[in-house]
Amino acid sequence: MTRTLIPALLGALALAGCTTYTGTPAQAPPIEPGSIVWPTTPFDCSTLAAEPDKPAELPEGAGRITLCNEPGHPIELVPPPDALVEDPLAVVAAYHDQEHADLASMACTADLGPAYRLVVEYPEGQVVTLRGELYGCRVVGDKTGAQHVLDAFTQALATQRQTQPPPEVDPLAGAACGHNLGGGSWIAAAMDDTVAGYRCLADDADPVLLGADDWATLRDDWAANAHEGPRTGDELADCTQSTADVLTGVTPWGEGLSLHGLCGVFESWPTRGAEPWVWRPGPAASEVLARQG
Repeated sequence: MTRTLIPALLGALALAGCTTYTGTPAQAPPIEPGSIVWPTTPFDCSTLAAEPDKPAELPEGAGRITLCNEPGHPIELVPPPDALVEDPLAVVAAYHDQEHADLASMACTADLGPAYRLVVEYPEGQVVTLRGELYGCRVVGDKTGAQHVLDAFTQALATQRQTQPPPEVDPLAGAACGHNLGGGSWIAAAMDDTVAGYRCLADDADPVLLGADDWATLRDDWAANAHEGPRTGDELADCTQSTADVLTGVTPWGEGLSLHGLCGVFESWPTRGAEPWVWRPGPAASEVLARQG
């Protein structure tokens, strides 16, 4: 759907008796769920201060769900800039499918990972928030299965993005060395989805921005030459480079995927916990890297 069609469609829906909700939850009119057009503008995560809810079941009629970082948690990932409005019931259903979290009898791991907060909004102004932990007991709200509920959200959001335009922001606006986006986004980025990128030759260096054309060359070369599996020990045996050459590709939504290079060979982890992908740049990509380095 083009951007020029969206205002027209929203106007047509309003004429048909629908209402576009643009205010805060407290300002939402008490109307039927089917008569509201929710924008993809997310809930303001900076306003989350209250303790999360732990409902056994979520109320019916959810209209919008936003994924935030859990306030005060030491590990923060880049949250999506868009909220889920097209199929929030998929997330509600995933939550209902999980079992009650009986913490007294559960076996939990002694680790630390990221924690999210799902903000579920309703047309009448009700807001329910669920804390999900991707470590320890992996609980979300009153349930087990924090990863399953997160997966339901990300899959539904990916489907929604097929018909919704990305936000009108510069995807490289947050480019910075020392805390690249790769592996640091709640929504995992695929190399095919990246549209621009930047390079960091050291943690304290300024990022070298790569325009769309140069990044397209690297992305196409990746598609032709990358494969799953670790690099060989022989390649590492003669490598004396001590600081990784980090390339970070960014999607139109600002989510990133980083490629960590040593001695001309790059590795990335498109999915957390999976085997790395190895990329040995071909001639065209090597020319771009030599020019930008």
